[in-house]
Amino acid sequence: MNNFDDPNIINNLNYTPEKCIYTANTQDEVIELDLSKYDEVTVTSANNLTNPNIKYIPSGLISLATPIKGLLLAAPYSSTLLTGKSINKKKLISTYRLPEDGYICLVAGLMNDNVLDEIIDAIPTILETGGSIIIATLSNHRYIDKIKPYKDNPRVVFFDRNPSAAVIPLLLAGSDFYLHPNKSTMSNLIPLLAGAYGTTPIIGTETEFNDSDIIINNNYEEAIRCAADLYMNQPKQLANMRKNIMESIPSWDDRKQAYINLYENNKA
Repeated sequence: MNNFDDPNIINNLNYTPEKCIYTANTQDEVIELDLSKYDEVTVTSANNLTNPNIKYIPSGLISLATPIKGLLLAAPYSSTLLTGKSINKKKLISTYRLPEDGYICLVAGLMNDNVLDEIIDAIPTILETGGSIIIATLSNHRYIDKIKPYKDNPRVVFFDRNPSAAVIPLLLAGSDFYLHPNKSTMSNLIPLLAGAYGTTPIIGTETEFNDSDIIINNNYEEAIRCAADLYMNQPKQLANMRKNIMESIPSWDDRKQAYINLYENNKA
């Protein structure tokens, strides 16, 4: 059994372990499991879900994972008062010595580093359109070699590790866009977090987001150019997209009943 973001969901049920439940992010994570050993198997991402014996129950965000709390941020902010986001962007720029002009794209915590090719291939378009990019994810050595041509470029920051829980809030709050790779096997949790922080996701996979609040295009170059145009020429529309997506992100208060039902139905 995996841990949940809110342990009280389990503790309050007086759950007994005679019934075995496994909760994962994606179907790929349970593909080698002997499903006969489990009473229930659930995933939090519906992407490529084909096995009828695996239930899809989406994630929610715990209340601390919102910028209005200001946890580990330079300033709190909300969907109705976004000024704090610009303060966090300034803090992010000073922390990583990024140029002060242009937009910032973030890629963080990928579960499958094989998708980094399309991210790195998109760097020239980001630079051409006046953007910067922060890549914070564990990768293999071939990506380190591939990104070497940008090692002296102040607009490209690469960390060969996943960001810690203490770092991710500022990365999300200070960035303008979050790049979600088209072929990624990760769940939608980090794009959900990005949306909660008003960082507009650029996504090439199925999501629960309203398409009008994100930039969705299987062609990364076109998607990035669209993002750059929004940032430079349509700031009011971008601000409205940020507001809408921040207000649409589900919390655990919205999601927990499905998990409560799951465990209630499987109590010994």
